[in-house]
Amino acid sequence: MANMKPLVPRSVVVNCEPLALSTDEGSAFGQHNRPRLFCDSCSIFGIDLPKALYAVEGGEDAINVTEPTAACVLVDFELSSPGQAAGLSFTILGAISPTLRTDLETAIASVKKGEASDQTIKFGKWNEKQEFKNDDAWAPAMLPAEGMVLKPIDTSSFDLEVGEGHFMGGNTAMCELAPISGDNFIIDFESYKENSISVVHGESPAKGLYPLLSIDAAAAG
Repeated sequence: MANMKPLVPRSVVVNCEPLALSTDEGSAFGQHNRPRLFCDSCSIFGIDLPKALYAVEGGEDAINVTEPTAACVLVDFELSSPGQAAGLSFTILGAISPTLRTDLETAIASVKKGEASDQTIKFGKWNEKQEFKNDDAWAPAMLPAEGMVLKPIDTSSFDLEVGEGHFMGGNTAMCELAPISGDNFIIDFESYKENSISVVHGESPAKGLYPLLSIDAAAAG
């Protein structure tokens, strides 16, 4: 038995607590039982992150990962509970070249000035074998439907920063594996029509739904 504390305990759904989780920065790239969440595509204010990361699905042999599988890895995520005012913060890791860093910083500045035509962050499809459960099976921890879209609560007061990382090797030698951290975002329900996020607790059959309806109402207000 794994005997682990799940990333999303059942109490989070039962008690409408904030949906918050964190993973190790390197956990998506190794062959081990630590949690890993990664996404095959991500665009930030119209700028695409390259699908350049060799993230390893849970239970998979790392030697079989011969092509990039991810555009970003999720390190931190916190979504306000349904009874609170809308709010979402996150940190992802991506392969950031000097040119891409400049493009992202320019796009962020354009959104803050109200000059950008695209003010959204779009995610593609998330991996499913995210966490090794207490029944010795890999299953999701938090699995948004494909195509989740975020937007700033207010374009003048959101935070989005491309941090310093460390240089990568291979075909991405000129890229840093760098953090991108955002705060004061909400889910864009004009684009993302789901009313909940699927979660799985300590054992693989222990599935739940984290409701988003109250956040939807707050966002509409």
